[in-house]
Amino acid sequence: MEVLQSPLLVGIAVSAADPSGLFGASARALLQAKADPNADELVKAVAEDFGTSEGRGLAQDGLKALLGGGGKPADITPKALDALKAVSALLASKAPADAAAYKTWLAGVAKAVAEAAPEGAAFSASAGRR
Repeated sequence: MEVLQSPLLVGIAVSAADPSGLFGASARALLQAKADPNADELVKAVAEDFGTSEGRGLAQDGLKALLGGGGKPADITPKALDALKAVSALLASKAPADAAAYKTWLAGVAKAVAEAAPEGAAFSASAGRR
């Protein structure tokens, strides 16, 4: 389930201050992965699973449990990053052949979410921690 949550987690880590671009950008990345004949098999599998109501429900329920129903961006971002580190370790041990391609794809999801957020929103979370 952690791997299934990771496209949302990476978006949360980037846009905790303004999640308006999170779901749209993550959904676009998942749709593109499903349609890309060159996409890594793990990326495609996550996109396929997320494309079902059961998969989306599992990912959303997992995020709710992980993030405790919300909170301040300064609290959410470290939780999301810790969970992504756990996903990275899981991939390294269970799917090492797919790990690099999956992490590269997640970095692309993070970039898409950051670009979808209103200007400066992705940085306001870190500004609030000063």
